[in-house]
Amino acid sequence: MSKDFANSYTDFLFDFDNTLVDEKDYLFQAYHYIERVLNIHFESNYPIYAYLVNGFNAGGRSHLFDNCISRFELPAKAKVLMLDCLRTVKLNRHLQLLPQSKKLLLEISSAQKRIFIITNGNPAQQRNKINQTQWPEEIIFTEICFANEFEPKPSIKSFEHLNEIYHFSNPVYIGDAESDALFAKHCGVVFVNIEEI
Repeated sequence: MSKDFANSYTDFLFDFDNTLVDEKDYLFQAYHYIERVLNIHFESNYPIYAYLVNGFNAGGRSHLFDNCISRFELPAKAKVLMLDCLRTVKLNRHLQLLPQSKKLLLEISSAQKRIFIITNGNPAQQRNKINQTQWPEEIIFTEICFANEFEPKPSIKSFEHLNEIYHFSNPVYIGDAESDALFAKHCGVVFVNIEEI
C-alpha cells in the first residue's frame, strides 16, 4: 500500500466490521459475558461460550442465539438477555485496528483528508464497538454514520444523508464484503476492498 492511495481521493468512507477491526474480537468477548450472565441468571453451568464460538465458526451468526437456547433448553426470555449483553458488553480488551487499516487511516489523516464510517448493524451495538476501539489520536472522523438508522446498506440512504451535509468530493468506499461493493456501486462511487490495499 502506497501513500499514492491516500492522495488519490478526497473523501474516504469506511465500513467498520472486518474492515477496520476483526468483528470476532468483539463477538467472542461478548460470548464470554453472555455465558456468565445466563449461567448466573438461570443458576446453571452450561458451556455457552464454547457453543457460541463453535457455532459462529461453523455457520456465522444466523439463528445462533435461537439454536443456543434450544440446545440448552433455556426459556425464550434468554434471547433478550443475550441481545442486551451483546450490545452493552464492557470488553476486557479494547478492539485493535487491523494493521493495514491502521496504516491507511494514519496516512489519510496525515494527508488531511476527510474520513467517514458508514456501518450496518444495531446502532447501539456498533456504538459500543466503536467506543471500545483503540484509536490513535491522530485519526479523527468527520462523521460516523449508522446505516440502520436510515436503511441498511446496500441502500444508499445513509450515503445520501451524509452527502447532503458534506457534499462529497471524489469519494471512495472501503470495505470487505460483496454488500460493501454493491453499496458503493449503488452510490456511484469507487469501491476498494481493504485486502487489496
